[in-house]
Amino acid sequence: MSQNRPGLVDAHCHLSDLDDIDAVVSAVRTAGIDRIVAISMDLPSMRRVLELHRQFPDLVLAGLGHHPAIAVTATDDERRACRTFAREHAAEADLIGEVGLDYFHARTEASQGQQRAELEAYLSVAADARLPVNLHSRRATRATVEVAIDFTRQTGLGALLHWFTHSAKLARQCAAAGVYISVGPSLISGAEQRKVCASIERALLLLETDSPQPFAGEPATPLWLPRVAAAVAEIWGCELEEVAETTRVNFGRYLRQGVPATRRERA
Repeated sequence: MSQNRPGLVDAHCHLSDLDDIDAVVSAVRTAGIDRIVAISMDLPSMRRVLELHRQFPDLVLAGLGHHPAIAVTATDDERRACRTFAREHAAEADLIGEVGLDYFHARTEASQGQQRAELEAYLSVAADARLPVNLHSRRATRATVEVAIDFTRQTGLGALLHWFTHSAKLARQCAAAGVYISVGPSLISGAEQRKVCASIERALLLLETDSPQPFAGEPATPLWLPRVAAAVAEIWGCELEEVAETTRVNFGRYLRQGVPATRRERA
């Protein structure tokens, strides 16, 4: 843990898409960021996040997934290759993601059904490998919440709704079911997002940057994470250290709940 800040965890970052990853890693090590979940979106990024996990095993955790916006436009062979890779390499990963539903990119009944079929395939990989899932949702919030709740209830494993600041009502439903929610840079200046964040169960809240997603015209990096944590501290009315400790403990529980002892020790 850094001496400058308590250890923060970036629960959702497209690390493989960043420029000069070595420089980013060097910077975060001195910024109080202890872990980064490198999320994948397609086959090349799945391969890359596993490489980064091997290169920086004390810092980078690997998520294997096929983003629904990409999966819906992929060929059958591409989707099959992604699923096969995820299943064959699940033992090397820490979680399955980014997967989910995105009805902005799937606007027909057929394409939405295809997205659901892909999601079910990755949920099966996660269940078989005893891995938590990281879920994307766009214009399919309620459906994705239902998927997350069902996955957790059926498997006992962690389900995370990434960047979920859409609905206080659905956040309360997630709390009742033990579904995790991560919040990101939109909290820094978003009043509505802060209101939703205030309704999220503290024991289920995680932090993320979604790097390099741009905000206010600037691509996010993991170095934005202390600012996200500071925004949560303002919402909670506490010190940043309390947010860091709480979310770090939450992240450990998310990774390990429902996991056999042998895998829990490895994680």
